[in-house]
Amino acid sequence: MGEQEEVGPSELRRMHETLSDFYPVAYLNAWAQGVREEWAEFLDRVFSCHIPQIIQHLDNNNEEPTVIDVGCGPSICNVISASRITKRIYMAELLEGNRRELKKWLDRKEDCWNWGPYFAFQGVLELQPNIELIADRVRSSVTDVIPCDLSKDAVIPAELTLKPFDVMIC
Repeated sequence: MGEQEEVGPSELRRMHETLSDFYPVAYLNAWAQGVREEWAEFLDRVFSCHIPQIIQHLDNNNEEPTVIDVGCGPSICNVISASRITKRIYMAELLEGNRRELKKWLDRKEDCWNWGPYFAFQGVLELQPNIELIADRVRSSVTDVIPCDLSKDAVIPAELTLKPFDVMIC
């Protein structure tokens, strides 16, 4: 058998960028067709119980915590629960196609992904039957969708002047 050549970070980035326009819908069709209830319950517990306890020990002048979802892909499922505790959520993603998909949902475009089942499940967790209130809360909590590249030393472009993050989802 021949020896395989090692693929470095720049080559991996190039391969992913080649798929940028095709990846979002394929990913969502494969992974977001149904709610992963155990993951949604876990995130809800983390953001409703554990993170507030941790945040109270930080010196953040009683400000809401700043959350970043690094490598979020085209998905909002990791930040639905985070929106319960903050309106300062950043979604960071390498692929422009994934960032466009996120922005389509944030901008209420007709062809955006239907996250309704996720909001319905979150509504059960929160005892909130009005899932539009949850969707609106998530939209208003996402401060920005930003580029990031984990293969570089400066993961987030230097021109983006951001405050330190209190919570990182990755």
